[in-house]
Amino acid sequence: MKRVEIADDFYMTTIGVTGAAGFIGSHLVEFLRRNKENVIALDKEEFDDTTKLQTLLLQCDVIVHLAGVNRGTPEEVYTGNVALANQLVQTLETIRKTPFLIFSSSTQIDLENEYGRSKRDAAKILAQWAKKNGARFLTLVISNVYGDRCKPFYNSVVATFCYQLLHNQEPQIKEDREIELIHVNNLTNVFYKAINDNKNKEVNYDSGCEIRVPCDKKISVSLLLSLLQRFKALREKGIIPDLFDPFERNLYTVFDSYADGKLREYHPVIRADPRGELFETIKFEKAGQLFFSTTKPGHIRGEHYHSRKLEKFFVLKGDAIIRMRNPDTAELIEYHITGPACIDIPVFWPHNIENVGTEELYTLFWAADIFDQEADTYPEKVKKD
Repeated sequence: MKRVEIADDFYMTTIGVTGAAGFIGSHLVEFLRRNKENVIALDKEEFDDTTKLQTLLLQCDVIVHLAGVNRGTPEEVYTGNVALANQLVQTLETIRKTPFLIFSSSTQIDLENEYGRSKRDAAKILAQWAKKNGARFLTLVISNVYGDRCKPFYNSVVATFCYQLLHNQEPQIKEDREIELIHVNNLTNVFYKAINDNKNKEVNYDSGCEIRVPCDKKISVSLLLSLLQRFKALREKGIIPDLFDPFERNLYTVFDSYADGKLREYHPVIRADPRGELFETIKFEKAGQLFFSTTKPGHIRGEHYHSRKLEKFFVLKGDAIIRMRNPDTAELIEYHITGPACIDIPVFWPHNIENVGTEELYTLFWAADIFDQEADTYPEKVKKD
């Protein structure tokens, strides 16, 4: 069989991902397909069928080797990872194919355990094959990966803590140490950059190299748990935490992904009176809240001012007059609007909103503070007698 070489000007089109059904693998496959790449997903079924594996690998211009064993006895973990590396290179030797090979390693290569040793030895096997056959090769050394759909009680403390907190279980810290975390979305970008760098000849991987992927965050286990506990406390109050920090934003999206069933439902308290109905929708830790009202024809809401709380009145449907009075000049300003339309309400200006149409008025309000019956609302009519 003739050896299949990748020409220097070859435009890579087919990417094989081993361990495609796993946590990282499934995210990577989805990411590559979203980016219109041609992907071949390789998992246990393919590795169990020699002919099928050969046929699929023959189509690959790039292989990202994620398949591995991280559970079992120390001997099972070691032999499993080494066996997968041997099977991969033996198959490539048989079909005489030399794709660009990216190996997913772990920071545990620095530790003297069987998993770390298996990753070190697997990398050697793949590197030796690459050197012998003139193939391009890259090892990515990766820290603790977290993200949605990662199994709790498996190999991610983030997944385990999130699941436990949202299912009223008590997390336990076995060893409080600093850990390095990287979000799976950021990791898939690293893989994609390596593929494109090689394709665009920005980096030459002909001789093989090892790159330590920077983590997103170094954090102690106890501080991680404390942060997740704060997320839970806010969630129970219906409040979305401040998500300005990229790490906390990613962590909260992962935390929220472990809510299921009734935990995903929210039923607001509806306050009704002769004017109509009003209820809170979304609360933010540092960005106030949204609430919604219906107002019957001829009725008025408001007749007060705030000393620090900015508001926006967003008329979704209906005809309204929004009135406000300048506290310095006593000038009365009116906005006659038909939804959808939004009016900003400044502090210290007495204001109201009246339904002047023939149908119910639907209004979405934003307030810079979460509502407190006793705080910063001062009754005052807009039109003075």
